[in-house]
Amino acid sequence: GAMVFGPGRPAPGEVGVEVRHDGRAVATARAPVADVTARLDLVRPLLTAGPGRVLVATGAMTGLLDAEPGRWEFVFAGTTTVTVTLQ
Repeated sequence: GAMVFGPGRPAPGEVGVEVRHDGRAVATARAPVADVTARLDLVRPLLTAGPGRVLVATGAMTGLLDAEPGRWEFVFAGTTTVTVTLQ
């Protein structure tokens, strides 16, 4: 597993995330980077199990959330924001 933190940013010892759905905070979490990447190792066999493309989304930091339609923002403290719109 890995986390990418963009150019010029060293990987922090801890990462925090706030998850927003349509502008409303629905989850927050903080965890050591080592713990988060260790959890990603659990899905590594799925990535090499067969032919074709496999996408894996983990709840490595927050609990599971229902994938409701709308705008989802994942604000990673001090690094970046990932925005996804579900139809």
